[in-house]
Amino acid sequence: MGAGHKELKVDLQDVKFVDSSVLAALVRGFKLARQAGCAFSVVGVCHESVILFFEIVRIAQLFPVEYLKQ
Repeated sequence: MGAGHKELKVDLQDVKFVDSSVLAALVRGFKLARQAGCAFSVVGVCHESVILFFEIVRIAQLFPVEYLKQ
């Protein structure tokens, strides 16, 4: 991003389990970041259960998700 742009990345590399409360927190974070003019993304997703959950809820349609290969 250029000068003056902000970016918020949430690193989930060590997260092995997510549920609807995590999803709600990520969506809230995305909305707050957008209101503040920040880009928002989730990075480091590498555990199978998290990958599967994100695929089921199609979270990548809302904001970028970076998956790591194990």
